[in-house]
Amino acid sequence: MKEFKSNIIKEKRKLRSISQAQLGDIVGSQAMVSRIENGQILPNAQTIFILCSKLEITVEEYFYSIFGPTQNTTIFRSKLNELYLKGNIAELQKIFSQYKHHKSLNIETKHRMLMVKSTIYHLSFQLADATDQNILFSYFDQIINWQLYDIYLFQATINMLPVKKTKSYFLDILSQYNSESNVMCYPETITSIIIIFLETSIMQKKK
Repeated sequence: MKEFKSNIIKEKRKLRSISQAQLGDIVGSQAMVSRIENGQILPNAQTIFILCSKLEITVEEYFYSIFGPTQNTTIFRSKLNELYLKGNIAELQKIFSQYKHHKSLNIETKHRMLMVKSTIYHLSFQLADATDQNILFSYFDQIINWQLYDIYLFQATINMLPVKKTKSYFLDILSQYNSESNVMCYPETITSIIIIFLETSIMQKKK
């Protein structure tokens, strides 16, 4: 499967003869631009909009450069669901290890690694440790418009987070789904999220 990097920023910046320093003056620093171009960090929503506006690209083009086609994410999610239903924790741990030791831990790799880890947590309904929770909350807090890969990640991680802290994300996704402008959500995905959220609420109250 082809890997996608967030170097569209670098490509468009050079195409328009803009230096890292010049772009850094707009978004914060040259170092930040460098890390974004190398796929080391995912900028917050405001920074993404600024970058896209300055470089004359769409937000969709930016995220496509990181995650690739929606189909790739769907296929990956289906594979994890299959392993979950089989209870194949050994294979899940193997996949997680491969991502964890990936030579380039870019945004796509981190995203998928979290999806795998959440699937492992789901097998025993365990809460993630503080570090993993903070990583996820930091990611979700940046989202303004939920893309399909964001929704898949949330769906996969509901069970590993305290329900009280995920309620706002849950309601945000439902609100987006009910919006006439939404084109990213599918009924079966939303139904699954509702079921998992309620299921997790019940399980966490029992503990």
